[in-house]
Amino acid sequence: SSTLRTSAVFTVASNATFTPGTGKIIFDGSGSTTILNPSSSPNSLTVNDVQIDRGGFPLSLQASQKLVVAGTLELTSGGISTGTVEALGNVVVGNSFVAGANGKLRFAGNAHQTFINPLNVGLNGLVTLTVDKGVGSTVAVDGGLALSVGVFQGDLLITSGTLFLNNNANLTTGSINIAANGKMVNESATSILLKGSVVNEGVVDLQGGGAGCPEADSILIRSVSGQIPWTGGGRYRLVDVD
Repeated sequence: SSTLRTSAVFTVASNATFTPGTGKIIFDGSGSTTILNPSSSPNSLTVNDVQIDRGGFPLSLQASQKLVVAGTLELTSGGISTGTVEALGNVVVGNSFVAGANGKLRFAGNAHQTFINPLNVGLNGLVTLTVDKGVGSTVAVDGGLALSVGVFQGDLLITSGTLFLNNNANLTTGSINIAANGKMVNESATSILLKGSVVNEGVVDLQGGGAGCPEADSILIRSVSGQIPWTGGGRYRLVDVD
């Protein structure tokens, strides 16, 4: 394996082939980074390991472009500006990944994945984080998932698969939309802070410390603006929730 480091424009033209192999691409520097020629079709690129480490500057994609990361995705510094980054493996967040604008992060594939964010860094500028995986596969959150911090509001979409909030992995988000094949689960302790509404057509399973009663409420659900609507025809299991 080898490492390719690019600090400026990175273009794969429509008549060219990029073979990811087992290497790693590091996007750094402050230049505009374009993944593909906008005229290419399909307008996506699959790579192995990726590190986005661009200081105060985002990784800039065209709105229709998708960067597919088959290995580990390291979100070290910078952000995602427009376009979609699709993760098939684990995602690790550094303490300076706060400079995005209108970007999208998508978890896909059938493998179990972990989102590792030990400092609960806010993913500023993401408009959506989507879980769209095979039924029965999971994205486990370690540390926290903060999509809505300050003036930023990012929404959580669980189209298929499970978002599993590990112990004390707190969630801050705009709206939550869970489709029929989607699940959101916590079995220990977490806090969920909402800026938007919740639509559940799948499963919300928040069990806190377990099924015994009475027990302390270890899962806290709050909103930033009073009561908000929870709608949809999905199922709920709520234990030790306040």
